[in-house]
Amino acid sequence: MATVAPPARTDIAGTPSNAVAKTAFGVLHDYLLNLLGSAGSPAAARTALGVYSESAVDALIAEVPNQNIIDNSNFAINQRGVSGTVSLAAGAFGHDRWKAGASGCTYTFSTSANVTTLTISAGSLVQNIRGETLQTGTHVLSWSGTAQGKIGAGSYAASGVTGSATGGTNLAVEFGTGTLSLVQFVPGSTVFPFIHRHKSVEESLCQKSYVRLNYAATFDLWVTGYCVINEYLQSNLVLPIPMWGTPTVTTSAALTTTNAYQTFVAATSAQTFYVRCRATATGQATCYNTGAFYIALTSEI
Repeated sequence: MATVAPPARTDIAGTPSNAVAKTAFGVLHDYLLNLLGSAGSPAAARTALGVYSESAVDALIAEVPNQNIIDNSNFAINQRGVSGTVSLAAGAFGHDRWKAGASGCTYTFSTSANVTTLTISAGSLVQNIRGETLQTGTHVLSWSGTAQGKIGAGSYAASGVTGSATGGTNLAVEFGTGTLSLVQFVPGSTVFPFIHRHKSVEESLCQKSYVRLNYAATFDLWVTGYCVINEYLQSNLVLPIPMWGTPTVTTSAALTTTNAYQTFVAATSAQTFYVRCRATATGQATCYNTGAFYIALTSEI
């Protein structure tokens, strides 16, 4: 229908002649049909006005942005402290939650205006998404950069790849060579603009899978007490965020001891671990770090 202008107010207000009023009401009729749709129904009116239907609104709400399931999607968290040219063997981790694919991975990275961009020169980079964070249905993977990506066993393609997820089942996303930043994996098939999460939120998400506790100077970690010979001296520690499961624990070096032996660090649950040593003789027993030292706890997949 051609665009119709409304009648002049003076044609229907006041005391117009019957002929003028009749013509004006006819124009008003055509104007309203043009504005609200010829069928006279709410659906026709929404279509004519360009307003979303209720079902369309529900579909958009189901795909609202900021449901990004990727951890460390901006590569801002780097607890392992990788730098320069990062060369990873198959399955080894670089930036938090990102590991090398089956052929390893080599990349460099730089940060500008709080956006970290990776340049992958060989191999591939993978994030295994835990099934606990997924719901069954179509998901879309998007990113910035020249690298191509894929979902699960799908094919590599440019940003905007769609694929299926199954709630409770782990799923991998993988990227080949090229530049990569601002990765997003959300329910539905609509690619939304990337939304940054607060860094503290990103750190918390990453620490569900990997925690690195750094001790910079000698005696920053120190366990001491009076013990009977061959008895254990133990300090129990609690993580602020429970990990996905009881983690594997490694240390950068052995602890130094005084009147003690059998030092070790181990986890007892997803949130607790201990540092322990055993007294060589009855008396004060001590174990401590010497120089820079770290404890790493991992429940990565």
